[in-house]
Amino acid sequence: MIKNLLRKFIEKRGYIIYKKPVFFDDKNAFDYNSSTNTDKFYISKTNLKKYLNKSRIAAFGEIIALAKKNIDKNPLKVLDAGCGCGFLTTLIKENFKDAEVMGIDYSEVGIRYAKEKFNNIVFKQKDLYEALDCKFDLIFCSSVLEHLKFPELIITNLTQALNHGGKIIITVPNGRIDFFEGHIHFWSPESWELFLNKTLPNNSHKLQLLKSKPDILTIIS
Repeated sequence: MIKNLLRKFIEKRGYIIYKKPVFFDDKNAFDYNSSTNTDKFYISKTNLKKYLNKSRIAAFGEIIALAKKNIDKNPLKVLDAGCGCGFLTTLIKENFKDAEVMGIDYSEVGIRYAKEKFNNIVFKQKDLYEALDCKFDLIFCSSVLEHLKFPELIITNLTQALNHGGKIIITVPNGRIDFFEGHIHFWSPESWELFLNKTLPNNSHKLQLLKSKPDILTIIS
């Protein structure tokens, strides 16, 4: 109770309390995001427990709700690009029961975990820099692009894999309040919009800030 009162007192004065992640050691961001280190991260049950915290679970729910609100019809094929261990992917399947849902990630360990844990979803190990070999009505890419060297290539691949009338739901941390040294990119809402305008000049997009987590959500058409 005292913590909540203190938080409210601080936030009323224009400040935000942000708990710094403790996953990072002395590696630089490129090393941190290597396939070897990512597999090492997913092997640890302690890391997964810390990753799947209350704010992230709430953010998953908010992302799904916003996706359902902004699509015109129920999707037949849905992709979770950069699915990790499949936590968001399984919520996608629960909310789009009639859709064929697929999760892809470059981590062998993450995909193996997802296959063992969620056997009603197709999971494949795949590098997001590679072109996708099928089309989707709805694509999610949550908390992925900030970890990659060339996010513009990933977004281009995703848009090329979108069926006519489909949408992409992307989340990235708000770079104004993102302090995690393991991220390669730090976008403010303004710089993120500039990045999208340059990378996807022929696509429309809509931005908003998540309430449950300090992330920028983007809907790309």
